[in-house]
Amino acid sequence: MKILKKVLNLSGNQIAEIIIEDCAFTKLKSLLLSTNSLQSQCFHQLQFIKSLEELYLNENNIEEIPVVGSEKGHLILKHLKLVDLSSNPIKVITCSPR
Repeated sequence: MKILKKVLNLSGNQIAEIIIEDCAFTKLKSLLLSTNSLQSQCFHQLQFIKSLEELYLNENNIEEIPVVGSEKGHLILKHLKLVDLSSNPIKVITCSPR
């Protein structure tokens, strides 16, 4: 199923996990997932949204942030312009050389 909307607001829904099928959000530019129960593993699902420009993950349970990179296994969101991670219990930022 393809989603053609440019903005998807799922804020405040107590979401603990997201599962995204490859190419399901071909036109999505802005994803609002604020005030949920998401954790660090959500970043691995977000790599399938290639067109994403704005990502709001504030007020979740994210403790670790994988740094965007180009090596296999890293999150690649080349169009991303804005990321809001405020009000998360961030403890680790994983960094690897390109």
